[in-house]
Amino acid sequence: MNMNTTTMYKRTMQMEAVAVGEEWIVMNTAKLTVTKMNEVGGFIWAELKEDGDVMSLARKLQERYDISEEIALQDVKLFLAELEIAELIEHAG
Repeated sequence: MNMNTTTMYKRTMQMEAVAVGEEWIVMNTAKLTVTKMNEVGGFIWAELKEDGDVMSLARKLQERYDISEEIALQDVKLFLAELEIAELIEHAG
């Protein structure tokens, strides 16, 4: 996967998501798969309601959870990679 800080992502079509407490459940209705996300994953998922690049997502995560830019960027990259493998997101534009 080729991911840099300006890579733009968007949610794939045919997704249903619901927050359950501090966790999120996301269903890919085309593939009939379910993905469970923790609070941080749910935050990133919610931010992907609109297309977003890696760095802007990391900055939002950094602000929300008061963590370093390095940790936020690492977490966002890892999480986006997992979402892409699960076919829940794709490159935008």
